[in-house]
Amino acid sequence: MTKPLVHIVCGPTASGKTAYGIDLALKTGGEVINCDSMQVYKYLDIGTGKPTEEEKQGIPHHLMSILEPQDFYSVAKYKEDAVNSIEDILARGKTPIVVGGTGQYVSALMENITYTEIETDDNLRAQLMEQARVDGTETLYQRLTELDPNAAQRLSSGDTKRIIRAIEVKLTTGRSIIDIEAESKLQESPYDFQVHMIDMPREVLYDRINRRVGIMVERGLVAETEMFMSWNLPESCPCAKAIAYKEMAAYIRGEQTLEEAKDYLKQKTRNYAKRQLTWFRNKIVK
Repeated sequence: MTKPLVHIVCGPTASGKTAYGIDLALKTGGEVINCDSMQVYKYLDIGTGKPTEEEKQGIPHHLMSILEPQDFYSVAKYKEDAVNSIEDILARGKTPIVVGGTGQYVSALMENITYTEIETDDNLRAQLMEQARVDGTETLYQRLTELDPNAAQRLSSGDTKRIIRAIEVKLTTGRSIIDIEAESKLQESPYDFQVHMIDMPREVLYDRINRRVGIMVERGLVAETEMFMSWNLPESCPCAKAIAYKEMAAYIRGEQTLEEAKDYLKQKTRNYAKRQLTWFRNKIVK
């Protein structure tokens, strides 16, 4: 039996995924499913690179601007929501086109990871988030190293969200999240994925990033950053990790000139794109 076709458009930031996905949707009668962990949040439009209504060209976009800035969103919840969107699009005779650069989201879909239902302890999660806020993520990382060294080895010491989740799973179930994830990849995906990985020479990508930062500032990134700063989000909030706002905040506080802040944002974005390129080249087969 032929599996339903799902397109995956992935690659580093500023590589042109959004435009490519919209063009593909226009050609195939498709609809876009967001696969960017920051574009799921409301109000953060310019800094996260969301397409404008004009740029969407009438193509429906799913899982975009669905959460409040303080909301917590897991990879497991994304996978559930993305599958629901895929099924909805297929049921209406359209083609699902997943577009974005969050590698964990792409893996969750393509590897058909089944997330074991683990009862969430809201009090425990709140305690861990408060510990991250007060003592810093590094303290939590050290705790994870003691509780689950295998999981700690797989995670970045600054990845607050995943560190909290790994500790939560270990304390709740007594098992490593690594073992649970390995068991979750045993079932084949019901979809046939066609991957469109956008790759290009690094110097070309870096030039695109530099130009995009200028466009973002012209579109109102400074005002959007002022709004972001007014929320006073704790560092444990996932969207507090979004690139653009911390960098522009230095200018708003008078610590840098606008040009210095733009240069800093360009550098941070280039560093992020480099990490994305490495991940996709290693994990995704064209």
